[in-house]
Amino acid sequence: MNEVTTKSKSNLLVHLLNHHIAARQGRIRRRNSSLLVFILFITVTIGVITSYRQLLSSSANNDSTLDNYIEGSGAPPLPPHEDFWEKSMSSCIRVDNICSQNDNWFYAPMNNFNKDTYQPSIRLVLNRTEIVNSHGHDIFLNKDIKFDVKSSSYWYYDDEKCSYSDVPYHLVVQSSYNHMIGEFYSRTMLGLNQWMRDYPPKSNDDIQTYVHFVDRRKDLLEGHKLFLSGLPNNNKFDNFVKLMPSYNEDSDSCQCYRKLIFCGYDVTEHNITTLTSHTSVDGSNNRVETEYTMKPRGNIQNKKSDCQWDNANCIAYRKLRRDLLVTYSQKDKDLDYKIRQYQTQILVDKGIHDTNVDGYKFIGLAHRKYRRIWLNIDDAIEMCDKKYRRYKIICLKVDVEEAKTSEEQFLMHRSLHGE
Repeated sequence: MNEVTTKSKSNLLVHLLNHHIAARQGRIRRRNSSLLVFILFITVTIGVITSYRQLLSSSANNDSTLDNYIEGSGAPPLPPHEDFWEKSMSSCIRVDNICSQNDNWFYAPMNNFNKDTYQPSIRLVLNRTEIVNSHGHDIFLNKDIKFDVKSSSYWYYDDEKCSYSDVPYHLVVQSSYNHMIGEFYSRTMLGLNQWMRDYPPKSNDDIQTYVHFVDRRKDLLEGHKLFLSGLPNNNKFDNFVKLMPSYNEDSDSCQCYRKLIFCGYDVTEHNITTLTSHTSVDGSNNRVETEYTMKPRGNIQNKKSDCQWDNANCIAYRKLRRDLLVTYSQKDKDLDYKIRQYQTQILVDKGIHDTNVDGYKFIGLAHRKYRRIWLNIDDAIEMCDKKYRRYKIICLKVDVEEAKTSEEQFLMHRSLHGE
């Protein structure tokens, strides 16, 4: 039989449940002995988990059930001058018309006075002793990352050498332990997504994103790109260190940005005294000005997505997942087709020459080469195939480290009905 009847499914579930209970009573704990428990998980998963593909279908935005469940899904688009980085609670700060050249940061002079232009004296402070509590003790600071600009630094600007980026907004995001994808998802993505939904850009092409890793040993992974591509941006991502003047192949060239935005930092202000060529009213040559300092903080905060670990009713993660999936489908209109093609290739790799993936359930067994290694995963997959392939249940190994691109990593997960 090609289909499993409802009665046989119920019998199978009862049979597996009995084994599961017996195993728990017998204190069977070893993972490589828990195939029956895993198959129980598969059966339950198939019955209760909504397909990712349904969420990315053409009716994703009209899913009234999901929308009714997820309340407070974000404010409607606000006027263009309302930007999330202007909000005091966003842990963000921005500077305008800033340039870099020869290992220096400086401002471009403003020909016409604009009260909205923000060009403060500001510097990024990376002090290991001040961030160990939020970022951990095992940190090797990246000394190549230097950001220090004075409000009076415009005299560095050379109109013949300096040119502006085609992208108006360059966004730098930072959070503690952000080299770990799960931490990045909760500490960076959760708050940032809410801000960008409540105050969206005019166009996705307006924002380019960089991730700041305070530890020089960490770098951008395909998983970071995958999550960030679910936000309104131009799908161009890089390590913040690549934005440093020292990484410019032509050290004499000058690159300018309309806005450079930093999110995930504590910002403080204090007064500094500088010497000037003009004598002030008190007879001195000193000038007092305000300087701002940025220090890495633990997360990008947003009250709407502030989930407490013990809050069982928190819906922020469900909303984040929904928002990302909708944006993926908006950016790539062929996404559903690519998912079906990926599933078809899974069948081919399994020796099943069936171009119709409907009716199949794809179950992934998560595996890593360096962490969370599943020692007998091949034996588990072989046993699963022998018992359940006739029911169109396909078990396969899922290793994101084998994915060469963020899109491949996305299709790898989206093709599954359970993992």
